Amino acid sequence: MSIFKINKLKNIVFFGYLNYYSELIKFNKYLKLNTQVFVPKGVKVDSKIKFKLFKNIDKNIITYLNSLDTKNTLFISLGCGYIFKKTEIKKYFNNKIVNFHNSRLPFNKGRAYVSWQILNQDRIFNSAIHLLNENIDDGGIICENASVIPSNLTTPKQIQKYDDYQTIVLYKK
Repeated sequence: MSIFKINKLKNIVFFGYLNYYSELIKFNKYLKLNTQVFVPKGVKVDSKIKFKLFKNIDKNIITYLNSLDTKNTLFISLGCGYIFKKTEIKKYFNNKIVNFHNSRLPFNKGRAYVSWQILNQDRIFNSAIHLLNENIDDGGIICENASVIPSNLTTPKQIQKYDDYQTIVLYKK
């Protein structure tokens, strides 16, 4: 297990976008946490959430990141797709950016985990939070939660919905 410490959490900064972001933002608001979402350009977004588009770590993002007290901020890559560079992780996130990944690591790295689960008839679901590094789904695991995907869920859409729900559960923990 990796060691990860934040003094007094005040801010959450998401990089990426998934359909259930509004639920995570609502939960953050309940906890009185400031939330900012950076969404990769070209992604369709639920207009109910406030977000900023990004293509890479540019001047606007750097200005925002420099305005934060990184000791009190958790940076999260969730449904992002952007591969952060080692220098960016160190300089802008103080090596404290995590990624949520919905499969057993180090197996099924990358974004096609639901397809791999179906093709391999793998009914074990795992949601992992790991430190982000410059390699895809490679950083030290901080926390994970495993369960068995119910047998009545057979389509990609059903399994994805189950995965999304399990990620929300883990996030709230």
